[in-house]
Amino acid sequence: MIFGADDSGREPATRLAQASWVLHEWACQPFFSLVVIFLFAPYFVGQLAADPVSGQPLWAYAHALAGLAIMVLGPVTGAIADAGGARKPWILACTLVAGLGCCALWLAVPGASPLAVLAAVATATVAIECLFVFANAMLPSIASRARIGLLSGAGVAMGQLAGIIALAAVVAGAGRVEAGRLAGPVSGLWLVVFMLPLLFFAPDRPAGGLARVEALRAGIGRLVTSLAGLRRGDSVTVFLVARLLFHAGLNIVYLFGGILAAAVFSWGARELVVFGVLSTLLAAMGAATGGFADRHLGARTTLVAALVLAALAFIAMLSCERNRALLVPLPVPADAGLLATAAERVFLGAAAVFGFAAGAAMAASRALFARIAPADQLAGFFGLYAFSAHATAFVGPLVVGLATTASASQKLGLLVAVPLLLGGTLLLARVVEPDGDGVPRRIAIA
Repeated sequence: MIFGADDSGREPATRLAQASWVLHEWACQPFFSLVVIFLFAPYFVGQLAADPVSGQPLWAYAHALAGLAIMVLGPVTGAIADAGGARKPWILACTLVAGLGCCALWLAVPGASPLAVLAAVATATVAIECLFVFANAMLPSIASRARIGLLSGAGVAMGQLAGIIALAAVVAGAGRVEAGRLAGPVSGLWLVVFMLPLLFFAPDRPAGGLARVEALRAGIGRLVTSLAGLRRGDSVTVFLVARLLFHAGLNIVYLFGGILAAAVFSWGARELVVFGVLSTLLAAMGAATGGFADRHLGARTTLVAALVLAALAFIAMLSCERNRALLVPLPVPADAGLLATAAERVFLGAAAVFGFAAGAAMAASRALFARIAPADQLAGFFGLYAFSAHATAFVGPLVVGLATTASASQKLGLLVAVPLLLGGTLLLARVVEPDGDGVPRRIAIA
């Protein structure tokens, strides 16, 4: 069965298999929490680059190149998996490549080549994003339509909780080593260990029996068919364009949130860990809330509400300075301790709200797409799902890098995230979401 429970009401896979699928988010998220967002990114900009204004464009360009690679590889590898059948061999290969790239960051000491360090980060990023293509394509084959949103939300929530635990583990070991350097090997080893349940216990489709060259040809043929199907302007097409915009906005905040906090408030490892733990905890709560809201309101309505909230929260974050927040002057204590200023607390609160909204948006986005995509071409279409994100995820960091260089201002380079979030939200008005029985429904945006 491709999608849904059988006539007896049973799920298409066991609870152990479903729990194993959820754990793949637990395995992957520490890379994003430790390396991409909270610890290694500020470490790179502050310790490995010449200065923050030049370091932010370097970080942006590395992720732009990674996004370009995923834009090409995601749809092709997903289409090949549809043609060849089994997805676990691809997941295993992506896991090993990403783990090696993460562990290589232990060598990122001051004086190391920034380009070599960024190459390791980009390699790990591409491998993990390709891993998500195959893991996402497995979801409808192990969960009924009624549980798919719940499992999607649970997966994102578990991933965010893993990020919190991994942050705590790095801080515990940072007394003797730099937290930034430790972030790489911790996330790499975590990924390899916690991907094992999915590889052992989740059911996979049997191999299609095609030779590698034949699978490649068949996969590319499926990709061409999938792309041709997007010309009709249906809900899948509109959703992919909308996700291309709003995911780019979310991605910019994730990539540069920690860098922004460190630059505005001169935060060190302790402050960044508090920032990371609180934001990640709220993202986990948001993902779980989004999963439950999906069952009552639908994935589309949940997604729209989450994106509007995320845009407002990021505007609040950008308004913060050491002595100002939300355009209001604030006092700065002469002997400020850990997060002692009012502006820091406003920034932290706004970041927590953004994390909550982003967690809900991630869960609702995946659940919505799994419902509207063709059930017999899920890996190929989830490749397009990755494509829609990383086409603009390539452009977004590139624009951030160029704007930062041209304006010599970190904040002006980040403003592009707001119109991306709101533009994607407006496009979702044209997406028709099936109800629990597969009947299309359109819900007006309030």
